Amino acid sequence: MKGKILNYYAGGNTARGFVSFYSSILQNVNNVYVLNGYGDRFSTKVLKIIGNEYLAKGYDIEVINSTVDIEALEGIVIPEKSVAVVVEKGIHGENLASAHPNVKYIDLKGAFDLKAINAKHSVVTEKTNKILAKFKEAHNCFDIALKIHDEWEKIYISNMDFSKANTLTNEIIDMLLGNAPNKLSKSNCVVDKYLGGSTSIGSHDYVPNITDGLKRYFIKGRPGTGKSTILKKIGKRAFEKGYDVEIYHCGFDPYSLDMIIVRELKFAIFDSTAPHEYFPSEPSDEVIDVYEKLIVAGTDEKYEVELNDIVKRYKEQVGYGVKKLEDAKILKDEIEDIYENAFNEVKGDKIIKQIKDIL
Repeated sequence: MKGKILNYYAGGNTARGFVSFYSSILQNVNNVYVLNGYGDRFSTKVLKIIGNEYLAKGYDIEVINSTVDIEALEGIVIPEKSVAVVVEKGIHGENLASAHPNVKYIDLKGAFDLKAINAKHSVVTEKTNKILAKFKEAHNCFDIALKIHDEWEKIYISNMDFSKANTLTNEIIDMLLGNAPNKLSKSNCVVDKYLGGSTSIGSHDYVPNITDGLKRYFIKGRPGTGKSTILKKIGKRAFEKGYDVEIYHCGFDPYSLDMIIVRELKFAIFDSTAPHEYFPSEPSDEVIDVYEKLIVAGTDEKYEVELNDIVKRYKEQVGYGVKKLEDAKILKDEIEDIYENAFNEVKGDKIIKQIKDIL
């Protein structure tokens, strides 16, 4: 039987800069192989081939996607084999290998004409610096948007019944975990990831894939209605009971949470509001509307003028940020073209064969 694929992001272009969770994702992986090459096109091809090989053998794999280029991959993890293969550096300049103490390098540079690449060194350096500047500009736009988002939250926070919020949180925790046996005899862990994020084509997520086969709880509400706080408390309690917990952070503000999954208990509970708004499609899906349960009735209508202004300004800033990411992607493609022109397919195929033999 063919294995299953779990897609997610390990890094994000956020209001707090580029924030990565590679250390968390790789914490329980014994063997980490790092691809050292040029650009994303060949490394993505290698990762897809490796992933498909394991899938064909029946192994489940985790695919770490790139938030810069949704067609590119940053890595794959094969949990059952305790193996991960990741690229050495993201375009942000982060050394992904530093996220794990035990790595083995796989050199992809032998598939390229180094003279041709060296001849374009100054061009690549100039474009890379421009890309990094575009990322910084995008993060600044998202930071401004976050401050506007804080205005948005304040309206609902000031109209929340906190006593009801505490009661509702406890009820949800009891519903999800009250009858779950303690698993304290085994070691457990928390793994941090992103379910989606800001990309060069706008917001993108993998919610349907991540939640496939699970009992799903859709939390509906508004900014500042306690969704993230509820998720944090659920995750904390599940970990205290000995369960492995997948924590999916908000791709806009990683200090906030978007989803908690406890696969041993087969449930996912997540913030199902824009930009990752989904609706029940399975008989077992349930909606938890925190606006309806916790916020003073008529709040939307009472603050309609203020909210319309906030939403307009917020969307403008997010749009500016996405445009900067789009500009960065254009520059990245120009660098990728340089590397592709220096790529030798015959040498590349030989390297792929060698990698298959290693793994």
